[in-house]
Amino acid sequence: MTQPTRLLSPKALRIAVSDPRRAVRKIRHEIHKFLEPSNIRNLRRMLALRIRNAALRNKPIAANVAGHTLCLVPQGAVAEILFSGEAYEIAELAFISRFLRPHSVFLDVGANVGIFSLSASKAFPSCTIVAFEPTTTTFHRLSQNISLNHASNVQPFRLALSNSSGTATLNLNSSSRDGLNTLGHPSHPDFAPAGTELVPIITLDEFLASHRLPRVDLMKVDAEGAELFIFQGAEELLRRPDAPLILYEAVPANTRAFDYHPVEIFWLLDRWGFSFFTLDSQTGKLAVPPASRAYGAMIVAVKRSHPAYSAIEALLP
Repeated sequence: MTQPTRLLSPKALRIAVSDPRRAVRKIRHEIHKFLEPSNIRNLRRMLALRIRNAALRNKPIAANVAGHTLCLVPQGAVAEILFSGEAYEIAELAFISRFLRPHSVFLDVGANVGIFSLSASKAFPSCTIVAFEPTTTTFHRLSQNISLNHASNVQPFRLALSNSSGTATLNLNSSSRDGLNTLGHPSHPDFAPAGTELVPIITLDEFLASHRLPRVDLMKVDAEGAELFIFQGAEELLRRPDAPLILYEAVPANTRAFDYHPVEIFWLLDRWGFSFFTLDSQTGKLAVPPASRAYGAMIVAVKRSHPAYSAIEALLP
């Protein structure tokens, strides 16, 4: 998602001192970039919510998401998108809703403010939903949203999943781009550094054992490039015949922050017996990717032994 660009970046100011002609070209380029329609739209979206919040003293907003009305804290990038009426991950939300069942165990990894968790809770109040979000500010919004929606079956944890347990440094993005916080080296073109935060990390296998969760049916993993390490820390779970159906993001722009290519996720899960499909975020259509090309998209990974496998195959063109 393209975000508003600062008109004069620190880099542009440094150039101005050392090379005025280059600075003029750089500033002209940044002005053109700032005036791109997508940046103007994002700026308008951000300002609209802030003006509304000032007038209504931060009263929660109501948003229709996946056919459900959610009550949300009116701060952060997700709230800005939904308040503006723009589409928010429609295909991904529809996919999760399609394959959830009553009493499913659903893990929302990289929950942000809880849109996937809350939608799942509305659709299936009998589900067990575990939401992982490490950023303190975002986790607070997630917890507030769970309370606002009376989603008693959503259990939030301020944790980042990885391939080890302990603590790690999370690089924070600006508040209007908080979905890009990362444990890696910031590499996304829309990243605007806003400090760091020490966060607790844990392997999924250790978490499941300590919380006595005997199974997981479905996982959504959106961790800004940390997906490989999350799966490495879930080897015990993912090697099992009853391993969960997984929807995960595999984008080179994000995994670059961790110095690996997303094809490595494919190699890992392929060794453990998973099959792969791509989910088109625009159309919601599933497709079988060419061999070893399960990346650069939203990926569905599922074993043939999973109850949803035949239903997924039936959705192919």
